Order: sequence, then structure tokens, then C-alpha cells
Amino acid sequence: MSRIPTAPSSSSNSPVAGSSRLLPSHEDSHHRSIDPESQREWENNGEDYELEEFDPKEEENSLLPSGLLPFGKSARKRSSDDSSRRVRPYLLSFGAVAVVAGILVTTYFFMGELLPDEPSEEAPNSASVNLSIPIGDFDSENWKENTIALDYDPTHVLIPKHDAPSIPLLEPLHDRLPYPILAEYFVNGKLPSSIDSSNAPPQHPLDLVYLFVNASSPYWFREFEARHEEEGLSSGRNKVARHWRDNGELRAAVRSGVSALGDEAGRIHVVTADWDVRENDTELIDMGVQPGQWRIGQIAEWLNWSSQEKEGRLKWHFHSDVFQLPKDGDWVDLERGASLKEKQEAMEAQNNGEDVVARETWGSEAAWREETLPSFNSFSIEQRLAWIEGLSENFVAFNDDMFLLRSLSTSDFRHPLLGNLVRFDPGLLVPQYMTDKQLTDPGEWGALQHANALLAGRFFPRKRFYMHHLPKAQSRALLHEASVMWAPQLSTASSRGFRASRRGEGDVEMAWLITHLRVERWREAVLWSWIVAKVGGVEGVWGEEQKDELRSVLGMAKGEGADKGQVQISRCSRESLNDMDGLMGQAGWEGPKATEYRFSSMDGHMPSNPDSPVESCPFTFNVCLPDTFFDSSTTFAATDLFTHIAFQHAECGDCLIDALVSASGKRGLSAIIPNERQIFYPAEEKEEGRWRRSEPMLPLVDKWPEADFTVAANVKAGQDVWEESESRADGGVSLKAWTIKLLSRYNYVYGSTPARFSPVSTVYALTKALEQVDNTPELALLCVNDDQSDTSSDQARHKFGAWMEKRWGGEIEGVDWERTNVSWVD
Repeated sequence: MSRIPTAPSSSSNSPVAGSSRLLPSHEDSHHRSIDPESQREWENNGEDYELEEFDPKEEENSLLPSGLLPFGKSARKRSSDDSSRRVRPYLLSFGAVAVVAGILVTTYFFMGELLPDEPSEEAPNSASVNLSIPIGDFDSENWKENTIALDYDPTHVLIPKHDAPSIPLLEPLHDRLPYPILAEYFVNGKLPSSIDSSNAPPQHPLDLVYLFVNASSPYWFREFEARHEEEGLSSGRNKVARHWRDNGELRAAVRSGVSALGDEAGRIHVVTADWDVRENDTELIDMGVQPGQWRIGQIAEWLNWSSQEKEGRLKWHFHSDVFQLPKDGDWVDLERGASLKEKQEAMEAQNNGEDVVARETWGSEAAWREETLPSFNSFSIEQRLAWIEGLSENFVAFNDDMFLLRSLSTSDFRHPLLGNLVRFDPGLLVPQYMTDKQLTDPGEWGALQHANALLAGRFFPRKRFYMHHLPKAQSRALLHEASVMWAPQLSTASSRGFRASRRGEGDVEMAWLITHLRVERWREAVLWSWIVAKVGGVEGVWGEEQKDELRSVLGMAKGEGADKGQVQISRCSRESLNDMDGLMGQAGWEGPKATEYRFSSMDGHMPSNPDSPVESCPFTFNVCLPDTFFDSSTTFAATDLFTHIAFQHAECGDCLIDALVSASGKRGLSAIIPNERQIFYPAEEKEEGRWRRSEPMLPLVDKWPEADFTVAANVKAGQDVWEESESRADGGVSLKAWTIKLLSRYNYVYGSTPARFSPVSTVYALTKALEQVDNTPELALLCVNDDQSDTSSDQARHKFGAWMEKRWGGEIEGVDWERTNVSWVD
């Protein structure tokens, strides 16, 4: 790392404060959904740069416990006194000091400039550095070693242009349990008797991922304004930037994660913005920085950049590295989703006999990136987390204002047997369609409903559960699947610089999308494993023998048919969750410390009310089965029955899953999984198809009618093999091992954790809320939201900073990436 000690002489305008508008409390009537046509039109005051967006005027959302007052992050505004500290001691007279101070104060009030604080530690002497290194001399491995820290500005670094890291997609899962353990558990709901705490695989640490922004950066605000102009949007100059202010929360958020999880937290990844050096960056040009060869990267004031030059725990990532398109080898998916306007214009042109079609591709990944960055849209940034270098298979995603308040374990986010934890609100449902007005929705509901529209096209239309604004367990594998499955839609959505952008078909809420993708892929995998793999088998045909298997599962006698009309399927009592303490004790794994598990996917598909599921469901023959199904002379393709039950009549698939789980007994999924004798011999492939991997996956298409669900199209040689094992000598694939491997990608557990979201708008509310949080030791998850006015921001910032320092200041084992003597309240 090199350092530049010289202070710049030029300045740029800084943003002024802005607000966001938002959604209703989740504590209204049960199972309500938001009808966008009936919602009031909200004024577009700006974009919220948080992972989520909230209505600061709504009553605070408290999951457990109740009764806490709202609060949030305090404002981070440099005062004119702070600005005057930039005056250097070498000024020779009091008059000179007064002149310079007057200029700074005038700049502050009339131009909105927020000057960076003076570093709190003395900068070391710096050697001369070479700022004219040609582009391409750095690659994704060594660029951080040649990044230049600015002694006069601890909130930015100079980054040499370099190749983005190559991130292969759809790689095998590396944290999957060994086959003997999963086979016994998925079939019988138990662990092998040979497993105990001395030989059980350890629980895998979870990486922590944070998004960070600091709107007081003059570079940030310059690009913010330019991006508004580029997209034809009104200026952001008069928008209040309350949701973009850096109040020092990230420092405490990261420390809280390390403190709560200890060694069970893996690496910490922070993702933030970077920008091109411009010709008018005279203070950098005068130092020899060449535009086109360097970028300006944003960092936190407390970060010691030298920590990035070694293999440390905290890793800093910039947007130019993570904004990538899906690639398979040398092939790049450049398909572009047309905007609503382009589709309408193309349709009108075609109706007029003109040969005009919507633009469908980007010329190159560089062209896409040029159109996409810089981004001020948190939804766009979230969609690119799949390209974080060195990210663990499963991780926890945070806003920079989310905190872990007490000791937790990885099982509060991911269970070694049950899978990732999902925290839903079953009482608040997201519609499966968008309206035209939601194209530029500055809130989150447009992005949520667009995500549900994507799921509706791939699976089936259904209102789906809302997710609260809390840290979320996410899967790199599911991010990759979604990025391939909906590549044109997501790549286009990522090019929307703001939530108010008119590009494409709207934003997409990625964390919500991939969480529900997990739920739907599990459901799809369960039905496919039984209908296509186990019953349809290698031949892929349902005849009378296969119909009898369905009769048996439905509780019918052989030969019974359509004259019954329907059968009522009763939900059986299961022991999956009750067994967990014993199984965890057997393996020596640590269970959750603050989370109550309420439903496991090992007991079927997520019910519409998981806290009080219905006791039975009707499987109606003239809806769920073809008209001539019970005619003994008819046969059916297994895939036709599968798509009919799974997608065309989703209620039939849900009910059939209940019947299959009941047929499996108190635990396990023995009725669903193929037996040991079912071996499929795939044809030899002359060349691998696109996105073909060693990992079992059903079709990665965005519309189910376009998919081929046959065994031959999906089961390939070697995909049943676990790490450190070998394929069958005869080239066969075990359908049992293949389906267990498939199911283990998607299993999940639904639960609840004492959590709190609080917006803050006054210093009084902040004071009372902090007192309440301190007096509620069972609270585990906390999200704050800054809605302070400029007049109260300084006082609130100091109060909140002191509170964060009291809880997470001082020495924390493993925290070795901070500069010394950086104040929490300055």
C-alpha cells in the first residue's frame, strides 16, 4: 500500500438530506396483502440506499418483545466548527485564519460541502508513489497491494484499474454433510448410530455481508447528481439524504456480529461504491493520478486499509468488482430484458407493419457495466452479492444498521440438518403481479411484487409471505441459480441506478426472491423425486402399477377410481422438530440460542399458516388428475403428471406432499425417495450443455412450460457422487443419491427470533428506545433506521455513538482491521 499525504485544494458539492416513504405495519389484520391500486400515491422523495426501506411514520414493528419505543441511527453532519479544523497550523496570522475559516463556513452553508474529518491518528511519512502505471498491470490478485491510501482523507482510497475476480457459478456445495449421514436422515429422520461428537463433521462458520454507503463524500454526490441526469430523472440535490448518512453504525454492526457469533462467524465482507477518476478531479490530477487508470473507492473512516493487503478476516469489496454478468466458461449471458416502453413501442411498430423489435442484448459485459455503474439502488447492489470473492456457501446479509445483541450460534441462521432459517410474516402477503405505477416505486413493494411475478412465471401464481427487515440467512448457490434462471430480468434490473428509474420492468428484491426460491425449489424437488424419479423411473411412464402407488399414498384400495370423486388427506403428527435436541446432542452440534423453530421442510411444504396449519386437504380427482387417469388402458408421461400437479394445479401438489409425508411416518421422507435399486444409465454426452454441472439441479428456465423435466434431461453422469467418493464403474447414477443431493440444496426451517425494527425521528425517541433495548436482554436482532432531521442529527449522533461504544467499544477478539484512536462520537 502506498500513501498520499497532500491535502486536496478543490472541493465538490455534497448532498443535502432526503427522505423515503414506505409500507404499513405488519401488525394489521391476518393474511392481508397490499393492493397497489388502492394504496395512496407516495411522493417520490428519493431512493433509499438501505437493503430495505421503511416508513418512519408508521408505528414501530416489534416482533418480540413488544413495547419498545422506536429509534434509529443518528445524523452524521460535519459542523462549521468541524470544517474549520481543516485550517492548517502553518497559516501565519490570525487574520489569515479568519479568512480561511470564513471561506469554509461560506462553502458549507451555500454549497453544501461536507469536508472529511481530519484523521485522528498522525499520518506516517510517505514515500513517493508511481501513479502512471499502465492499465492491465494489476489483476484480481494483487491490486489491493497497490491501492493508495489518502492521508488527508481517511474515507477514500485510490484503486488501480484491474480485472474483476472470476467467480464460477453453480459450483458443488462444499458444506454439504456426507452421504451416509444425509441418506439416513432424509430417509429415516435419524443419524447413523456410528455418529457421535467425536466424528461428526463440524458446523460451518457463516460469513457476514454488509452494504455500506457514506453520502457525505463529494465524489458520491457528484456521481449521484450525474446519474440522475443520465437517467432523465429530476435532480437529487434537494432530496434529503437521511437514509444515506454514515453515523458510524457499520463499525458497531460488524463488531456486534463478531461479538455475537465469535468463531462461528467466518469472514466479514463489506460492499461499497467506487467511481472513475474524472478530468475535473484537479486535486488528484495534480498529484499525477491519471483518469482511466485509477478509481476512487469509498471506505469507512475507521478502516485501516493495510489490513486489506493480508489474508485477514474483514474483506472490502467495491461495486466494480461485484457487478458482473452470468458466465459459463468463455460465454457471457448478454441477454437484456426489454423495458415496458420498448415492448410497447415494438408492439405498436409491428401493428403498423414496421420491422422493429426491442433491443435484446448488450454488446459486451463492459457495455452493461458502463450502463449500470455507479449504482445508488440497494436492490441492484443486492443482486450482485453472488459475485463476492471468497464468500462462504451460506452467509448472513445485513444492512449497515443491523446489530446482533446477544450471543448466538450458526443454528440461529442455518441448521446443519434442517437447512437455512427463514423468518416470514405469514400475516402479510406479497401479491404476484406488478402495476405500471410500480415501475418507479421508491419503496420496496414494487421490487417485492416484481420478484413474486418472476416466481409466478417459473412455478405458479400465489401470494407469498413477507419478510421482515432483519439479518437474513442467504445461500450463494441460490443466488447463482436465480442469476442464471432470470438472467435478462436481473441484469436489466441491476442497471437501474435508482428505485425511481424507468429502465426495464422494475426492481427486484433479491433476498426475498431467493428465500422463496428455496421454498419453491424444495417443493418442486419433492414432487419430482416421487412422481418422475421414484414412480416414473427410468422409463418415465405411469401405467396401472404406478397408479396403484398413487392409490396407496392416497389411502385408496387397488382398483378404486374416479367414482370416489376425491379423498381427504389428513396431516399427520411428526417428530422432526421434537427430535432435534437428541440429534444435535448425538453429533455434538450447537443448537439455536435465541430462535424457536416452528416448521421444518422435512415435514412437507410450507403451509399457508405455519403456526396453525389446516388439519386436512382435498385431493380432487377431476382437478388433480387427467380425465381418463383411472382407465386401466391409459398410460401417461410422468413429466405430464408432474407439471399438471406441481404447477397447473398447485393446490393438488401441496395436498399430495401432505399425503407423501404422512406415508413416510413420524420422521424422514422414505415414501418420497427412490430405492437403492433404481439406477439410471445416462447417454454419453459428446459435449456438455450450457450450465451443466456436477451438482443436481432441475431446469434453470424462467418459465416452467419451457422446461424438460424428464430423467434423461436432468440426471447426468457423476451427479450422484459426493466429495471424496467415486462414480459407479458401470456409469450408472443412483436416483436415490441424486435426489437426496438435490433435496439437500433446498431444505429449510421456519422460525422466529426476538427482534426489533425501529425508525427514529427525534432525540427523545432515541433516548427512550436505547433505554428499552438495554433493559430487554432477550432481544437478539436489532435494525435501526435514521430519520433524524438535520437540526437534531448532531445531538442524536453523539448519543447513539456513545451507546454503540459502550456496547461494542474496546477490545474484541479478532477485530484487527481498525485504525487506532478513531472516536465513536466525533
